[in-house]
Amino acid sequence: MKFYYDGVLICGAKTQKYKYAIVYPSSQERWVMHSRHCSLASAQTMLERIKRGMSFYDPEKAASLRVVPLEMREE
Repeated sequence: MKFYYDGVLICGAKTQKYKYAIVYPSSQERWVMHSRHCSLASAQTMLERIKRGMSFYDPEKAASLRVVPLEMREE
């Protein structure tokens, strides 16, 4: 299974069906995955923890992090 957001391949997995990912924009106008999650609650909790820690050394990247839904395609 492959998981996409906004037409961009975010990740692949053989056994887990991920529904959400924490992503940030890269310099090449595409999305980069930070982490992937099976539930929205766990994704939002992790986003808060990541933003809190990352805001000290990279505040721009911390501000651009977001939780997005993934589209699953079996290819």
